[in-house]
Amino acid sequence: MNKNLFTLILFAFLIPINTNPTGFSLVPPFGPAIPVIETAIFVLLILCLVVLKYQLKSFVLKKSLSLKINLLNDVSGLSHDSKMINILKTSKIPFVLHHMQGTPKSMQKNPKYRNVTLDIYDFFEKKLEDLRSNKINHKNIILDPGIGFGKNLKHNITILNQISIFLSLGFPVLLGLSKKRFIKELSGNNDSKSRIGGTTSSCIYAIMQGVQILRVHDVNEIKQAMAVFKKLIFNK
Repeated sequence: MNKNLFTLILFAFLIPINTNPTGFSLVPPFGPAIPVIETAIFVLLILCLVVLKYQLKSFVLKKSLSLKINLLNDVSGLSHDSKMINILKTSKIPFVLHHMQGTPKSMQKNPKYRNVTLDIYDFFEKKLEDLRSNKINHKNIILDPGIGFGKNLKHNITILNQISIFLSLGFPVLLGLSKKRFIKELSGNNDSKSRIGGTTSSCIYAIMQGVQILRVHDVNEIKQAMAVFKKLIFNK
């Protein structure tokens, strides 16, 4: 096993978010009397969260570029706004090419595929061809097959079992496994609010399959698990 498998980028939010990947809720960490500076920080955090997780619209992306953000993530995979790709032409900021079947409202209504892994692979191939044809030739692209975004339990497990196929496209692969519903479906009566056990085990499994990037809520716990696992595997 290559040590590069343990190269991780762990994303966490300073404000708790609900576990619905297409919903949005915030729990303010401040008291009733919020000072001006803290209010400004709170508003900025809200804006950053919206930009990073829910930028389905090009105008949101365009406004966000002035904030010097480090990562763009369109959960529609550049499918919901034709103007999105035009804005990406002017920026080399890393962005996530994300797969989602349907829309946030319809994606979990009986999702179907001929072959879920190959269908998503074909989706990525076409999107990458579209990017190249639009003169977007940089390598700052991350692939996310979208666990839980228009997939049932069988689809999610199949993707995880066959995740290494996406590495052949030549770009880093990202997975958002934290607190996902499939953990509840697999664990049954052992489900918990934090789902830290299921999150940890699925993250370790993903890393063993070659996934380079994980998006998680409980950053320290996952980093601890990876550190221990790495020491045990390499005996150092």
